[in-house]
Amino acid sequence: MTISNQLVSVTMPVHNRFILVDEAVASVYDQTYRPIELIIVDDLSDELYMPKISSEPDFEVKIIRHEENKGPGASREMGRMAAHGDYIAYLDSDDLWNPEKLEKQVAMLRAHPEAGMCYCKINDFSSLPLVGNEPISQRSGECFSAFLPTLFFGRPWGTSACLWTRDATDRIGPWVNAWAWEDYAYDCRAGCLDIGIAYIPEVLCFTRRDQQIDQLSSRGFFKSIVNKVPALLAISEDLLESGKISNIETRKKFLETLRNNASTLLTYGEIESSNLLLNELLKHLKKFTFPWLIIFLTVNVFNFVNYSAINRIKGRIIKNIQTK
Repeated sequence: MTISNQLVSVTMPVHNRFILVDEAVASVYDQTYRPIELIIVDDLSDELYMPKISSEPDFEVKIIRHEENKGPGASREMGRMAAHGDYIAYLDSDDLWNPEKLEKQVAMLRAHPEAGMCYCKINDFSSLPLVGNEPISQRSGECFSAFLPTLFFGRPWGTSACLWTRDATDRIGPWVNAWAWEDYAYDCRAGCLDIGIAYIPEVLCFTRRDQQIDQLSSRGFFKSIVNKVPALLAISEDLLESGKISNIETRKKFLETLRNNASTLLTYGEIESSNLLLNELLKHLKKFTFPWLIIFLTVNVFNFVNYSAINRIKGRIIKNIQTK
């Protein structure tokens, strides 16, 4: 590749786990494409992250450190604002790239100017070295031409697998300041803007699957649902403003998503967050069919009764223990 190539900006949010970060940085450095601008956003790690790779001609390394832990949405937005590239990629700090990823994706986007994002197949892995038979990440082996309603049936591309044009990221605007589903919100806005998609049917990205104990616990699951709420509210607003919710497939899947998350939050006793999602659901239901309201109310009345009953039982048990 030559210096005449357009600049690619790579944004990488970082919070501790520096050994994995070093591997991710190395996979960016090993790209056959140049020039690259690597923007590392240290989201208040316990210590300031210092990469083993420094700037050199056609490969610039920038480090930005937050003064407080802000989460993935705010970190990616910080990187986007600092980026100067004609193309922008968001790489998670525990994922890896095939050396030809950027070269092939830039070529694909140049060949398809109607597209604002290019994604590829993804392999899931848990540790290095890669053995060559890692499983294909769910749905990334399929070609999709539109964001909506695709992402509500399971997001197939993954944040690290995408390369965006600068024009697309400028149109989409800021990332939602959320700790979960901020990537869904980003993609939803792209769909509302009718940004096109290109696809490369090759494994060019490797997503690490780190099954931590707290992620599998009831508390971890509950926390992940609570963290989704700001992103779900942003998605709801974008869909209402764009009118895309009129598409029946998009409408069904998104209303189901709101209903199910509100129901789960209610089950866990998170009344305020549940009500926020319920209010959003009602905004959409005012425009559409009455049966959706019946379905939602049936599910949530059932959950509310269960939640109240469980609390009454807990109260009786505690009272019995205290009187003995």
